[in-house]
Amino acid sequence: MRMLLDLSLAKKLGASFFAVTAILFGIVLLNNSQTEESAAISDRITEVRVPTAMASLQMLNGTNRALAALRGWMLLGKDGFKTSRVAAWTDDIWPAFDTLKAASKNWTNPKNVERLKEIETILGDFEQRQIEIEDIAQTEDNVPSVKMLLHEAAPQAAVIVSEITRMIDLESELEATAERKALLGMMADVRGTMGLSLANIRVFLLSGDDTFKGKYETLWKKNERRFGDLKSNAHLLSENQAVAFKKMSAAREIFSPLPPKMLEMRAGKDWNVANHWLGTKAAPLGKRIAVVLEEMSADQKSLLTNDATLIQEKTASMIQFSWVVLVVSVILSSLLGLIITRYLVGQVSQVVSVADRIARGDLSSVIEINSKDETGQLLESMQTMQSNLSEVIEQEVQAIVDAAGGGDLSQRIDLEGKEGFYRTLSSSINDLVDVNDRIIGDTVTVASALAQGDLSQSIDAEYQGSFDQLKTDINSMQSQLRQVIEQDVQSIVRAAGNGDLSQRIDLEGKEGFYAELASSINDLVDVNDRVINDTMRVVGSMANGDLTQTIDADYQGSFGRLKKDVGSMQAKLEEVIERDIQPIVFAAGQGDLSQRITLAGKKGFYKALAGSLNDLVDVNERVINDTVAVVSTMARGDLTQTIDADYEGSFKLLKDGTNETIIRLTEVVTEIRDSAAQVKSGSEEIASGNTNL
Repeated sequence: MRMLLDLSLAKKLGASFFAVTAILFGIVLLNNSQTEESAAISDRITEVRVPTAMASLQMLNGTNRALAALRGWMLLGKDGFKTSRVAAWTDDIWPAFDTLKAASKNWTNPKNVERLKEIETILGDFEQRQIEIEDIAQTEDNVPSVKMLLHEAAPQAAVIVSEITRMIDLESELEATAERKALLGMMADVRGTMGLSLANIRVFLLSGDDTFKGKYETLWKKNERRFGDLKSNAHLLSENQAVAFKKMSAAREIFSPLPPKMLEMRAGKDWNVANHWLGTKAAPLGKRIAVVLEEMSADQKSLLTNDATLIQEKTASMIQFSWVVLVVSVILSSLLGLIITRYLVGQVSQVVSVADRIARGDLSSVIEINSKDETGQLLESMQTMQSNLSEVIEQEVQAIVDAAGGGDLSQRIDLEGKEGFYRTLSSSINDLVDVNDRIIGDTVTVASALAQGDLSQSIDAEYQGSFDQLKTDINSMQSQLRQVIEQDVQSIVRAAGNGDLSQRIDLEGKEGFYAELASSINDLVDVNDRVINDTMRVVGSMANGDLTQTIDADYQGSFGRLKKDVGSMQAKLEEVIERDIQPIVFAAGQGDLSQRITLAGKKGFYKALAGSLNDLVDVNERVINDTVAVVSTMARGDLTQTIDADYEGSFKLLKDGTNETIIRLTEVVTEIRDSAAQVKSGSEEIASGNTNL
């Protein structure tokens, strides 16, 4: 027993497998004889019965396909049907026949061989009949009545219609008497019934509908009656009409016997030659092939059923034998397995127990070794592994964990003296701490730069898993901030610097505090935009002389002070205009230029505005006073006074005009005085002359 325990596990298992193999070998030998018999029957089914049945079905389908394609060609005349019929023979019928002929060598029923020979005889004739039908189907010879219509009746009908039309055209050139009108009606009826008769007989020949045959007969009777009327009144025809009537009559003589012949042909069974041949020559052969194939198929089904029954019987026998062998094999294998595995299970159970305790983290268990086989060696290895793991985990790993818990990631496990997976484990833990150290260091660097307003730093090292996600989140945060500040905010600042407050940060795609930051900046620009727009509105109105506009919205801080200052400026302007300027304007309108705006209490541009208005009134008062003084002296006949003060613009023009007027008046008065002196001198001379006289 001890020798068995000291055997290696491979030898123990080899002995077990040898015993089981011997049992299985005996079972296989006994089962082979049964299998060979079943295989022979199965081969007969797969190589003879099934191929025969499939080939019979293929030939039957090919026959039906060929007939269907032939009918399609006869009805529609499309070349595809001809191709399909030929394919039915080349792809289905002849290949199936070849298969049946090859399989017939192994047929067990001689009648099936005779049936195949009959099919071989029929097939050639069947194919030839299809070719004959195909050749005539789309030709004029297929429907003799239509051929007569096209080649015999239609040409004569064309002559009749042409000549009667010529007679009608000639009639239009003659005097329209009552007789001639009646004659024209006869001609029209002959032509109309002729055309309708020909149309109805054409439709009847194509469709076989007796309705059109009846219409033809009715129309032709009317045609004959009206032709008789026309013939009775032939003496009324002109010379040219008589020639045309003669030609029409000759053509009608040839045409008249043709319709009855066409109707007779159409009524015959062979009016459509292809259809007649199909029904009398091809279809019966196809039907006979189908009957023979059905007989062969039925016989093959019967033989197939017999073979299947035989296989079932053999299978049932094999199953029964297999169950007996199985029971015996199970008993023997169980006894042998129980002996061999009784020991193995105990050893393996101990290995599993030790491995389970180690897997749960228990490195304190005592491992007992009772054999020198593989299980004993495995337990010895696990004992060494447990010891090494205890050393790595309880001493070195714990030291790193404690240091990391205190924020110190500089500690590492010493790899010297470690081999195998212990070295790998220690190295992996060191790598893990390295990765943590790097990612935390990179994160601290970027976070510190962000805290100091530096957006140029990012994490560039490659990481995996959660570390890569942390890297992505940090870089994404920096990118988002840089985009908001360097792109979105700067674009708004540049636009505002150019006087454009319509720009806003696009909130699409922004979330969290990025969205809140962008939204707050947009709100700030909105407030600036509203304040500036309100201010521009009020100041613009003031520039246009409208002091009724005010800033009504509520603003805080500097915006509130701006609103207050604009309102105060508006109030001051209203005060200056309504209280100071309006009285001066009103007084000036009354001719009083002595009024002035009081400058006391006024500052800044209000004081400058009031002083400028006073100066304006002063200038107006001086120029008007100077003008009044000069005009007054002129009114008293004194032309020596002029305006000597310096003025600009319109006042200068007024000054120059007044002075020019005085100069002109002075010149006129001087001329008048000279003229008066001369008149006086002349008067005196005249008076002297009168005295002398």
